[in-house]
Amino acid sequence: MRDLVEEIAYANEVEIEELLTAVLDRYAELFPNWEISTISLKKSSDRTEQLDRMIQLLQEMKTSP
Repeated sequence: MRDLVEEIAYANEVEIEELLTAVLDRYAELFPNWEISTISLKKSSDRTEQLDRMIQLLQEMKTSP
């Protein structure tokens, strides 16, 4: 496991995306009754606007199955 963590430290953007996808897929396999979501904010954009969009998305998720 330590080797994996060390490799992540040197992963590029494409590899990070692949790793994150793999982790989310594995999580879904291990915990089929749970959903996991990730949130990221772009530092150079309006934080409040981004959070408002996320809140809207979360509100929509409340009403969908």
